[in-house]
Amino acid sequence: AGAVQLALKQFEYDFRDTCKGVNVTSFPFIRYEAEVLEITRRAREENALIVYTLMRDEPRRAMSAEAQRPRKDGENELRTVDLWEPMLAQMESILGVPRQSKVSMSAMRP
Repeated sequence: AGAVQLALKQFEYDFRDTCKGVNVTSFPFIRYEAEVLEITRRAREENALIVYTLMRDEPRRAMSAEAQRPRKDGENELRTVDLWEPMLAQMESILGVPRQSKVSMSAMRP
């Protein structure tokens, strides 16, 4: 949510009201495909942008599949941004080892 809030600041430069109607909802620790499907359903209904970081394979594959799924009649386009995948893919390539696909809680503490 912090990265999204920071990005929204880029749109308050001229008209302070531009971002006042924006709601940021966080869904921490997504683990299963069913959770992704519910989030993407809501995002399509609300014409929302999904900004995500998914460490586990199952939800990451589900999000990728949903993002590529053609829009149904009357359905909004699903717009997504994966914040970490490009960086993690490059790190895997450079380091020559795969990622763990999980993060320990101790790694998240400052």
